Amino acid sequence: MSTVYFREEQPVKQTFIPLLLIPAWLITATVFGWGFYEQLVKGKPWGDNPMSDTALLLTGIVVIAGIGILIAILFAGTLITEVRADGFYYKFSPFINKMRRIPLEQIATAEVKKYSPLLEFGGWGYRRSPFRRTTAYNISGNKGVLITLKTGRRIMFGTQRMEEMKNAVVRMLSVREEIFNY
Repeated sequence: MSTVYFREEQPVKQTFIPLLLIPAWLITATVFGWGFYEQLVKGKPWGDNPMSDTALLLTGIVVIAGIGILIAILFAGTLITEVRADGFYYKFSPFINKMRRIPLEQIATAEVKKYSPLLEFGGWGYRRSPFRRTTAYNISGNKGVLITLKTGRRIMFGTQRMEEMKNAVVRMLSVREEIFNY
């Protein structure tokens, strides 16, 4: 294992996500709960074009569980980045659960900079623009490292510790220069 110059773990912590999703989940659960009560307990068909009891029960459970799982996935999200002597490593759980490596030999440039997540990538999270050949992994903020591969593909990784990331990237790239100078 190569030397780790920098490591950062960024958990999802935006407060607007639960403020939007938890009430939506509660409203959905309440509406389906009312439907269950009306149709399954009182025996009155629920709605203008009612489903069968089984279909109502299955639909309600799937929708309520689906929103709950989405909330759990969002709260479990963490971006982990590492700058090492042999390349750049990242993991974006729960979507990428195994550390991935961008080998130093494949990196053309790496620039630590401020950027606009909304204008450049359409927001935060995992963002991909196939036409611009750019992918972004960011949790919050407007600072990151833009890695351009020798293939032309670009990857932006958000950071909350810009100066430390910059120093680590400089160290990583200097290792490559030392290798090529021999």
